[in-house]
Amino acid sequence: MPKMHHFGQIDGQMKKPSPVRESTKSAQPRLTTEKEPSPTKFYLSVTKGATESAFTWPKNERERRKKGVDGVSRNNYIFDRVPPDELAACVHYEYARESARIVEAVTSLRQQFLESTRKASTGDSINASFRTIKFTRNQTWAYDSWFLLGLADGTGFPALAWMDLEVEDRRKLTGLRTRAVEMHNREFVKEHPVFMAQITQETPELPGITLATWEAETMPKAYLKLSADDRRPWLLSGFLMVNLLHSPEEIVRTFTKWLTERHPRGNKPKPEKRGRNSYRDRLRALGALRLRFYCRTLHDAQTKGGLRYSDRRACNRACALASDYYRAVFDLPKTEFPLHFTNGW
Repeated sequence: MPKMHHFGQIDGQMKKPSPVRESTKSAQPRLTTEKEPSPTKFYLSVTKGATESAFTWPKNERERRKKGVDGVSRNNYIFDRVPPDELAACVHYEYARESARIVEAVTSLRQQFLESTRKASTGDSINASFRTIKFTRNQTWAYDSWFLLGLADGTGFPALAWMDLEVEDRRKLTGLRTRAVEMHNREFVKEHPVFMAQITQETPELPGITLATWEAETMPKAYLKLSADDRRPWLLSGFLMVNLLHSPEEIVRTFTKWLTERHPRGNKPKPEKRGRNSYRDRLRALGALRLRFYCRTLHDAQTKGGLRYSDRRACNRACALASDYYRAVFDLPKTEFPLHFTNGW
């Protein structure tokens, strides 16, 4: 079975294996929310100021652990104050703080930005090249790059918890993941178009073209590398005729039925939802993971940190879920663990 069967858009769960690589694209000086920005241009504000780097962040966290939970903001492990419309962004931001690779990539971007603006004055427009790493396995470079660029904009990440950020910084980051998904899907559909068609009314020479010739001329480049046997289950081609005597609704209904019967996942039941998996659940699990990191005992976590789990087993189960969530949020291998992961009390 070819790797192609894993492809898909985000929220359609794309699972295309991708090697870690660097990408070079153009950057300009401010992150904006243009309606239709170019996928290869990013607009950033370069904030000159002290930020915790990939080298100091883990070290500082170990030092804070020695001081116990009293030495850190409660917003690092209590997330009850996060507004409902910020929950999704908060989950991705807080779990990103658990990744040494993401912190390292953001640190590198900030250094590149500052180097590019060293001789610039306020208000100048600057064209600069930058390099970003591939930190997810299955998303496109556009998703990873946009996500990293958003985190690099400003000085809050990774030192500040979500609710310790300025309101304006949270506002800018709230749509970050959504925009990264849009960038990913745009790149994905460009490489793997959903539907390719020509009709005789628009292409007079079509009746004289064989199906094999049409396939060779129309097939997306990404599929040319596969053998005919590997392509066959995923590229459906043949001869179709649509009877416009029927309404568009009836045509769509009939075509949907026809396609479902032939699609590899057409009759596959939707996965059963089990357990707790809301954004708040993910944040509560992360809070438990961090309290286990900062507190020497379960009793300290309950009395000083407000841990809501009544026993060690329940807390450890929540911490295990936090590690699973961490890998799921960023599509990471099972060998990666959050920065605040510990083996328990």
